[in-house]
Amino acid sequence: MHFVTADGVALNLVLHETDIFGLRQKPYLSMSVLIPGQEPQYVRCDLEEGAIARRGPYLRVGEGIITESARAICFDSPFPGRGYFRGEINKLAPPLVIQDGILYEEPDTGRSSHWVVQVPHATFTGILELDRVTHRLRGTAYQDHQWGTVLIQDFVSDWVWGHFSNDQVAVVFFQILTQRGQLIERVAMMNGEGRYMGTAMKTGYLSTLFQANRLEKFD
Repeated sequence: MHFVTADGVALNLVLHETDIFGLRQKPYLSMSVLIPGQEPQYVRCDLEEGAIARRGPYLRVGEGIITESARAICFDSPFPGRGYFRGEINKLAPPLVIQDGILYEEPDTGRSSHWVVQVPHATFTGILELDRVTHRLRGTAYQDHQWGTVLIQDFVSDWVWGHFSNDQVAVVFFQILTQRGQLIERVAMMNGEGRYMGTAMKTGYLSTLFQANRLEKFD
């Protein structure tokens, strides 16, 4: 889950069934925190085996750690010794599935990697307590799910992902360069008029950025 506020606070909350490389099997929650003017921070919470519910149409973790319904996702995520993150995501758009959710399929073995966006556009309210400092947050949110039978380190060379939104529109993109030199792209845009979904993204904006001498000053 990705959260951004109008004043630039950004949070990335990840629910892991294994670690990102699939080497450890114990589930856990991790969160990266970026507050303007401060160093980035990382916190985590180990979960009990079986904490992630296997049945039902919606996400459920532990006793109220994450509880999803058709309209919202409520979360009460503890980070022992550091604080907690509590709040609610209000869904503004239905799930997003491109190419039947298949991101990559290994030609020799048939092993595959999948990507589905359960919540491509949402608003949220929340309270972040970190090291006894309380932040009351409000902004936009996003949630996706990536899983598969092929390990990331077995096929990914480079990986770029992004999400931009306000209360009217959301744009999502996902790019992977595989170790075989294949470029995999997924892109979607949602607004009040509907949605666009595709497997290629073309823009002249990147070439403009490449020519800029000071990217931190680019508007």
